[in-house]
Parts: sequence; C-alpha cells; structure tokens
Amino acid sequence: MDQAKDLFLNCNNKFQFAKTHSVYVKDWEKTKERMENNLRNGILPPGVSADLHREIINATDKIIQKKIRDGQNAFRE
Repeated sequence: MDQAKDLFLNCNNKFQFAKTHSVYVKDWEKTKERMENNLRNGILPPGVSADLHREIINATDKIIQKKIRDGQNAFRE
C-alpha cells in the first residue's frame, strides 16, 4: 500500500482534487484514461510492474466511486 501511495503521489499524473463534484469526477476520468493508456502502451513508472499499476488504478477508482456515491447519497437525505 505504501508503494502504491508513493507512486500515486509522485507519478506526474497531476491529479487535482477538485472543489466541485463534476470537476472532481472529470479530473479522475482524465487521469484514469491516461493511466490506462500508459498501461496498454507499457509506459510504467520505474520499478512498477503492470500488475501493481493495474492495482493502483483499480484501488483509486474504487475510492473515487465511493466518494461519488457518498456525495450522491448526501443530496438524497
């Protein structure tokens, strides 16, 4: 997990947490697309396997999707 965190923080994806829900989601979608393309093209950060890169994408997406659901649920209450 520490390796994944370090990679995510230092991987030049320039992921910005947005202040609004729509921008937040769009930023993640762009970042995820770029990470997916890099994975398909074999462009990986030094010392990172394709499997670890995939896990980083999946774990981050899971966190983002939970935040999206939490935000949607907050407006329903």
